[in-house]
Amino acid sequence: MRKDVGYKVKVSHSLPEHPVIVICLPGDGYVGKFCAESLKTNTAAEVAVTFYPFDFPPRVTVEKGTLVIQGFQFYIGRINCRDLVIVTTDLKIFEVNVILSVCGQLAKYIKDLAPQEVLILDACVPVKDFRGNSITQILVNTPPVELWKEKIEAFSQTKVNKDKFFLMLAVALKREQVPARGIICETSGMDIDPEGAKKLLATLQGHPAFPVQFDHQKMETLASRIRRDLEKLVESEQEKSREENNKKKQDNSKLHYIQ
Repeated sequence: MRKDVGYKVKVSHSLPEHPVIVICLPGDGYVGKFCAESLKTNTAAEVAVTFYPFDFPPRVTVEKGTLVIQGFQFYIGRINCRDLVIVTTDLKIFEVNVILSVCGQLAKYIKDLAPQEVLILDACVPVKDFRGNSITQILVNTPPVELWKEKIEAFSQTKVNKDKFFLMLAVALKREQVPARGIICETSGMDIDPEGAKKLLATLQGHPAFPVQFDHQKMETLASRIRRDLEKLVESEQEKSREENNKKKQDNSKLHYIQ
């Protein structure tokens, strides 16, 4: 590996030659993450490579008592789909310059894997009113016009939220001449959206690299757990707000008594 690549790689298992790579991004509604969970479950996938861009925010998780640096995980399927590589991450990136750098580094690494094809699965909130989980395909050979009028660096002067991550990655792959396309699901942005993930995965049925059918039971279990966690978080915040309001009322009452 060259010293100037801007990332490091931890390899646990070798990746298949000329794989089909599906990148599931952690965008709105957890749609990409739900896709990754279903794909991993249905292919009995395990981590083969962890990719650490140096520009990634320095965050860690604790897994079985061990600190784990967050990066991109490359999973390989152990049943049915020998050529499939599933790429995902738990980190959402909001800083434009970091997005640009990370996408460029990831695209370079993927190019070295000589993939047959790269698919990007993600979701975004539509500019107009949300009317359902419609699917949009973005072919990297014909990317959004807005990204090609000027150099992509011009985006650093514009606020880019997480919904643009897939656009940046699509352009980075295009620059590396990697055959890729994005499959994007519209979502409301108001709730987690496992149904949107199911619609995204349905577009992959018939592709020889993917399972013939998908069992979504684990995805549904994950969605239920996330909803419970979110409800607890909301309840906690509401309780905290009530306590603060009560404290303010007590303090105001004391001040009035002193006067």
